[in-house]
Amino acid sequence: MLLHKNEQNLYIFIRDWLVNYNYTTSTYTEFQIHPPIDVSEKLSEDRSIAAVSVSKDNQLIAVALCNKQLVMYDRQFNILLNTICKRAVSALTFTHENNLLIADKTGDVFVYEFDKHKKEPDLLLGHLSMLLDIAISDCGKYVITCDRDEKIRVSSYPNAYNIVSFCLGHEEFVTNLKVYGNILISGSGDGTIRFWDFVNGKQLNVVNTNDYLTDKGIIPMFCDEMIVENVDVNALPIIDMQIYQSKDFAYLGVSVLGSNSVQIYRVTVSNVLNVQFLDVITVPSLLAFHLSEQLLIVSEDSFHIYNIVNNKPVKVNANDTIVWFDNFKHFLKDYVSQCKSLFSSLYKRKYDNVQEYLEKKKIRIENKS
Repeated sequence: MLLHKNEQNLYIFIRDWLVNYNYTTSTYTEFQIHPPIDVSEKLSEDRSIAAVSVSKDNQLIAVALCNKQLVMYDRQFNILLNTICKRAVSALTFTHENNLLIADKTGDVFVYEFDKHKKEPDLLLGHLSMLLDIAISDCGKYVITCDRDEKIRVSSYPNAYNIVSFCLGHEEFVTNLKVYGNILISGSGDGTIRFWDFVNGKQLNVVNTNDYLTDKGIIPMFCDEMIVENVDVNALPIIDMQIYQSKDFAYLGVSVLGSNSVQIYRVTVSNVLNVQFLDVITVPSLLAFHLSEQLLIVSEDSFHIYNIVNNKPVKVNANDTIVWFDNFKHFLKDYVSQCKSLFSSLYKRKYDNVQEYLEKKKIRIENKS
């Protein structure tokens, strides 16, 4: 499930449905993502949403499904683009010119340049590993990509063949990228948030989110589960990261796998970068959250709203949302989060081929004799 709020519209993306609630008109609408118009190949039956992006001017919504379908809507949900991508999409983002960048699971990034009226995307750059997120700098001069192999790459935009820097330091796959002015914030499978001077590839700060878990017992439980799959881990991975920027500082919200909580941090940049842990919000059966001027959390049985007052989250009476959430609940009835299996598949397995080789060698020797 994915959440996004801009101006007076709240968007919820679940399975292959888009749910919209307008706070101004108090109207609730829902519709299934439109099927592809022209299908020349057999598509996967998995139509769940893989990635979503809303343009910086809030005029466009791009949705990528797990079956490689890509749909773009305007604010009135008119279809502007409905196509099939060459490969499965892992992340989307809009540039400042409202061109669409598409990162796929084979490591390539394509760009739809709508201002040039191109019908087909152009290859922008490529990694040797699965891409997990993509971001554009606030100045629009850099495109930042991260992959399964712990790498963060900063490239010039639109001339992405010019690599500006690499931000190296994470010990597991990098799941999330957020830009705050000249600072890049990254979240990873190693459980850390890292802060970078991304133009120079210099790490400025690091925070271990696992230090702020209210239930420390879920860490060894996850580690034991992964040992069965031949994966050696020692931390819970970051699965979502949201940022809200004000004039002088930013709030950062983070959730980790297996935890029903959202961690809130305050980030300030003056002469030095300062990161302050503020609080942790725990909600039973947490499904998704979004951090903007308010912290919004969806759980299996409720919708929660928090204002951050004096650096502390304060819960808001959400009676005005009860009606639309009651309409929305039918989506949650059969919804089962596949988050754990999706993230566990990103870890690299360790295999001991020596023992197998020795056994086969012993059989060959016995057969010869």
